[in-house]
Amino acid sequence: MNAEPKISPKSLLIVEDELLVARQLAQKLSQLDYTITAIVSSGQAALMAVFQNPPDLVLMDIIIKGEIDGIETARRIHENTNIPIIFLTAFCNEELLERAQLSGSYGYMIKPVNIQELNATIKMVLNKHRQYQDIYSGGQPDSVLRIVNGVYLQEQITIEEARAKRTKRNIGVVILAIDQLSLIRKHYGYEGEKYVLKQVSNHLNKTLRQTDLVYCTEDSQILILLPDCALKNAQNIAEQIRADSHDLVANYDSRKIWMSFSLGVTCFGADSQLSLNHVIQSANSSLAKAQQEGGNRVITAEV
Repeated sequence: MNAEPKISPKSLLIVEDELLVARQLAQKLSQLDYTITAIVSSGQAALMAVFQNPPDLVLMDIIIKGEIDGIETARRIHENTNIPIIFLTAFCNEELLERAQLSGSYGYMIKPVNIQELNATIKMVLNKHRQYQDIYSGGQPDSVLRIVNGVYLQEQITIEEARAKRTKRNIGVVILAIDQLSLIRKHYGYEGEKYVLKQVSNHLNKTLRQTDLVYCTEDSQILILLPDCALKNAQNIAEQIRADSHDLVANYDSRKIWMSFSLGVTCFGADSQLSLNHVIQSANSSLAKAQQEGGNRVITAEV
């Protein structure tokens, strides 16, 4: 088994409106060999700090000074950079969590944080972000939609189920099928299908978060796992993917290929008695129903 790649200490931006708390945190992180690029207390200052001296990661308080809060600041950073963000917050209600899930962050920790747990989380996020960059920047030859075999996919499902139970967070599950795939295969063969999947990959990249996991099965169905995502948010994401596909046209071999998607949606609860595999099967049944009803629709399975 290959050893996990070692990640060297990185630079961090701290966004925190309590200066004493920020300085104490910076001191502890500096002792762990992280470089602190800046300590700021407002969203506007955070955006400027990211522009002037981009860090490798941002530690973002949600309740900060200024006209925009930490979630909106994170969303703006995510739209303009590839910098990962971890929320540090003393507040944890459903409304904030729903907004945070859509901001592009890698997750959150409740204050006061344990410095060793924070260090482990930072390392995990940086490693995951590096893997994400490898996939989306060409480290993998065929884009994010890597075709994976059943054994590998099952390993990843087992890992994500264990992580969800350990962190007590849900996993939104979306299974997507291209409605026109059989015709694409018939008329354009493997190369045409491969080209279309790449266009779908780019399409998904505009909607999904950096922490979301995307796998293309051997029959070209697309499994999307949405960590820390409730059923309602998974439904919204699936519907956005479907609706945005109206503008998705692949130009291949001097022809235009229009696409639409059928999607099955459900959610794995961290305290569920059902396995993640069982939940995925329910989403797959909803996908089949969507296709039977004519395609280009989202159907949700309650489990």
